[in-house]
Amino acid sequence: MRGAFRQQSNAHRGPPCNDVWTSCPEFVTGFGTLESTDVQGHASHKWALVKRHMQRGSSLMTPNIARPWRVRQIRARRRLLRHAIGTLVGVAIALSSPLPAATAAADGVPSPHCAFDVASAGRDSLAAFRGSVVYLDFWASWCAPCRQSFPFMSGLADSFTARGLHVLALNLDEEPAQADAFIARLAPRFTIVRGDNTHCASAFEVQTMPSSYVIDRAGRVRLVHHGFRAGDEAALRDVIEAVLAETADLDRTAQ
Repeated sequence: MRGAFRQQSNAHRGPPCNDVWTSCPEFVTGFGTLESTDVQGHASHKWALVKRHMQRGSSLMTPNIARPWRVRQIRARRRLLRHAIGTLVGVAIALSSPLPAATAAADGVPSPHCAFDVASAGRDSLAAFRGSVVYLDFWASWCAPCRQSFPFMSGLADSFTARGLHVLALNLDEEPAQADAFIARLAPRFTIVRGDNTHCASAFEVQTMPSSYVIDRAGRVRLVHHGFRAGDEAALRDVIEAVLAETADLDRTAQ
């Protein structure tokens, strides 16, 4: 019988059917195609083939309907599995080596040497600001958190410049035009240090953008802050106020 099925011609095969049991003019199986104008008359042949497939552990389904649906289901499951694995790997990496948002040093460590573009900074190096408290920030126009940190630094300059704070923002853009557009849009009220500041970024071991450093009057780094998030403002202002008050007390003691 199998040979007879295989010998059936495919020349008169019509469009694919949706219901092989009642209205399909052709019956597709693993053995070949049985064509008939009277589908009900071949019911016994159909059930015999189904039983034979079930005994052999194979599946009987129309290739143009059931098989593509099964393939789509398998592919969807694989995509979901890959997404879940990627998410778990990312979480594991973040938890295994987190970068602290802020690192405080009670006594501080000496700040590294950092030379500035005099035309934009007004002074030739960070050491020239000795005697003032400095909020040093490294930023770039492509840094999304910098759009939040710029208004914060303008607020710092407004509040604490009279008390001896200098806010210096060192740009790390490769294209000056991009930095100019960023500055024009946010209109900062603090000092923007232009030029090649990569040597300063290397000296301070900048790892993320923005990175900020609170430097006291003696030139010691008192706080290192990575990134900028909502809610960071209050903690940073508290540290700056404490350093300003502390150094003011030292000045009065020295007198």
